[in-house]
This record gives sequence, structure tokens and C-alpha cells, in this order.
Amino acid sequence: MINLRDYQQKGVDDIRAFFLKGGKKVILQSPTGSGKTVIFSYISQNAALRNKKVLILTDRTELLTQTGGTLNQFGIEPYYIRAGSKFINFKSTVFVAMSETLRNRIDKPIWKKWILNDIDTIIIDECHKQSFSYLFESGLLKDKFVIGFTATPKRSGKMRQLALDYEQIIQTISVKDLIEKGYLVSDDYYGVGGVDLNGIKYDAMKGDYSEKDMFSRFNSTKLYAGVVKNWREVANNTQTIVFCVNIEHCIHTCEEFRKNGIEAYFLVSGMSNPTEPEKTANAGAWIAYEEKMRLYQLYLESHHKWSGDRTTIIKKFKNKEFPVLINAGILTTGFDCPSIETIIINRATTSSTLWLQMLGRGSRISPGKTHFNVLDFGDNASRLGHYTMSQYWSLWHEEGKTGMGVAPVKDCGLEQNGKEIKPDKN
Repeated sequence: MINLRDYQQKGVDDIRAFFLKGGKKVILQSPTGSGKTVIFSYISQNAALRNKKVLILTDRTELLTQTGGTLNQFGIEPYYIRAGSKFINFKSTVFVAMSETLRNRIDKPIWKKWILNDIDTIIIDECHKQSFSYLFESGLLKDKFVIGFTATPKRSGKMRQLALDYEQIIQTISVKDLIEKGYLVSDDYYGVGGVDLNGIKYDAMKGDYSEKDMFSRFNSTKLYAGVVKNWREVANNTQTIVFCVNIEHCIHTCEEFRKNGIEAYFLVSGMSNPTEPEKTANAGAWIAYEEKMRLYQLYLESHHKWSGDRTTIIKKFKNKEFPVLINAGILTTGFDCPSIETIIINRATTSSTLWLQMLGRGSRISPGKTHFNVLDFGDNASRLGHYTMSQYWSLWHEEGKTGMGVAPVKDCGLEQNGKEIKPDKN
């Protein structure tokens, strides 16, 4: 039996009040580590007891597993809809679906009828992500109660406005209050210089820096060495997760740790063998193909040595069989490992959502853990604020580029609590 914390119960009460006033679509904002899964599992349990049917949507395998585990603690045996699922168990009351799986089924009449006629409430985990937009655009949710859950209800650039899908944001508790109550740990922040971001391109479609442009700034032998050197000085042998720009950046970062005798593994989305262009294709097509093939060969070679099955690698990391886990966009949400002691942000971002999601991986409490370290190689805190800073959330965002000047930072220096610390030259 799980008892809700006071702020969790208030969140549930506020949602109920919103619906009683005639509302239909609402977001509950609660920081990473505050127990959002517990809240929506409690809501699902109460709905099931009233013979109401609930569909919980997620977009990651880790979230699917995590959701199921918490639901079980509330006495709920959910029916899972994932890759390979072709049928619906109409007798179930709580369903947990992979977003992409449902998207691939949604045009079939039986699935449309099921959502329209059977489902009463839709719960969307990490609702700030655009991967759920298709459901709203389909019109199937028009008359449904929808509750979105996220720590960071914010979008940017040319992303779909949250206000098109939701009516209100309900906030629960701040990071600072969670730390004071002992539910999260505080951070020790180190601003680590080394990258000049002046003039870096902005990708309005993604609402962040251009990945290609950013990688060109971070892909430096000196910077790879600086990551490992600073880690050893600040957080040697701590359980660490590293966030990189892309697949190639992950591989080279992993290589640098291993070159220095530190066991590290990486996780990225898989790559497929690129298709060779027609012989009549122009030179540009062949150049692009050769570059993709180079990356594919690099991925294959390193994957066998330093990566592997995602579930296996994560299990080994959680069991502390190796200290450093490197990723690019895989473990920003839905990855719960309370024993993480250090977060390395080996990239830059203009997205406060991404920034806070990455930091949140280290915030959970664990026996003997008093804080977590943040090594920020992208000068992100100067643009987006520190971990405990109060945040403003809105259903609307500016669609154009939000011009933000980025000052050059010093070469491989360390900054703690606003004071730069120069590492040894030896």
C-alpha cells in the first residue's frame, strides 16, 4: 500500500477540481524524482475501482517497465500494448501503451472504436514531447479526459503549442522544497569551460542548437581529454552518466574514458546500413553515402566492444559493474537510477526542458548520498539557470528563435559556486 505525500495528494485534488469545473485537458507539472508515476498510478487505481477505463501512454521501454511496476504496487495488472500487440483485451481496465505502437494501429477501425467508446481517461507521461501530438491531431481525444504528466511542460521553436492540446498547467512543488523535505538531494555545480558557442546555428524545428554545428564545436581531442581529466579531479570513481551530442560524440567520449583505464559503455539509438545511391546519382549523394557508411562502420566496430543490449547495459550500470554510462538522447527521461552521483553535460542546449531532465537523473536520494555533482561543459547554467532555480511554465512559447547570446568560456577550467578553478597543468 502506497500512501501519497502531501503535495501528491494536492495534485490529485487539484486535477479533480479542474474536471469538476468542466475542464477536460490538463497538465500536472512535478519535478523529476517527485513521484509522478505514483500519482498517475493512484489516479488509475481510483478510476478502475469506479469501472472507468484508463489508457496510459509512454514513449520509452524504460517508462513502460517503470509504469508497470508502480501500477502493480497499487494492485493493478495493466494490459500492455507494445510492438507485436495486435489485439485488445477489452476486459482490462488499465492499459499501458507504447506511443509509436498505438500510432501504427490508430487508423484501424477497431482501435479507433476502442478509444472512442471504451477509454474514459488518457494519461500521457512526459507529455511535453511531440511524439504524442498525433493523438490530439486525430480528433480521437476531443471528448476524453486527458492528464499530461511532466517535470518540464515547455516547448520551443516550431514545436506544436501545448496550448493547442491542454487548457491548464497545475504545479505541485518546487525542487528547492523537495530538497528541504529530504525527497531529493542538492547539487554541486562545476562550470567547465572549453567550448566557444558564439555563432552556433539554431534549429527552429527542434527548438535547439543544430546538432551538426554543435558537434563540430565539441569534437576536439583536447575537449575529450578535458572531460576525463575534470571528472577525475572532481568526481573520480563516482557512478556517472554522460550526455553527449550524437552517436559519434558518444563513441569518442567512451573511447577517451577507456583509453585512460576507466570502464565506460555507451547507449545510443541503433544505426542501419545506409543504402548505396544509384550509379547515376550526383557527387553530393555519394559524399553523403560515404559519410553515413563511415559512421555506420564506426558504430558497428565500437558497439560490439563498448555497448550492447540496452536492458543489459542499464542493469550492469545499476549494479555498479562499471562507473560511466554515456548516451545521446536516450536516458533523458524514464531512467531511474538513484545511485547516480555525477552528471556530465558534454553538450550545450537552449532547451530548459532538456537541461532539467538531464540534471534530474542525479537528483534522487540513495543511501549514503548527500548530493550529486554536475560537470557542465556547455555553459548551460548561465543560459538556463541552476538546478534549484524557480521555473516559469506556460502552454505557449515563442515560435521563432529566442536570441540568446552565449559568451565564450575559458579553456578546460573548472568553476564551482561561481569561482573558476584551474586544473593542474601536469
